[in-house]
Amino acid sequence: MTQTPVTPAHPEPAARDPHEGKRAGLAYFNDAQQAFSAGNIKDAIELYRAAADAFERDPELYLERAVTNGQLGISLKAMGEMDEAADRLGRAISLFQQFPENGDAAVSMGNCFWHIGEINEEAGDFDAARISYNQAYSAYRTAPNTQELQIEVLQKLRSI
Repeated sequence: MTQTPVTPAHPEPAARDPHEGKRAGLAYFNDAQQAFSAGNIKDAIELYRAAADAFERDPELYLERAVTNGQLGISLKAMGEMDEAADRLGRAISLFQQFPENGDAAVSMGNCFWHIGEINEEAGDFDAARISYNQAYSAYRTAPNTQELQIEVLQKLRSI
């Protein structure tokens, strides 16, 4: 069964527009979020990839690239593509680290570390999983109102 290419609900703006990468990326990203929420993970992956490509056109879009790579990593993990998922999550972490004062970035970075921990745990690499979970805990500690996330990580660390 062949699939037709997934396109965003909002077509890409003209190439001359200096904000076209951001607008196109946001259109793809929003469509990817909807596809993911609807359980259409394969479509979401394709759309997250398109969003990431669009955001790459503007070097100033660090947070957009970080969030998109994180969501792409989570989607790939859901499809069992663990190597690429870990790569995308790692890319997101590298970008989130550029915003140490941003609480939302810290939470998202912690989530990426959490997912890498799960990937390592599923692979039987418990030492790497512990390191990733500890990194998640450290990221969550820097953000406000994350006590529940911190407790969840500590419980996970006790269980492996």
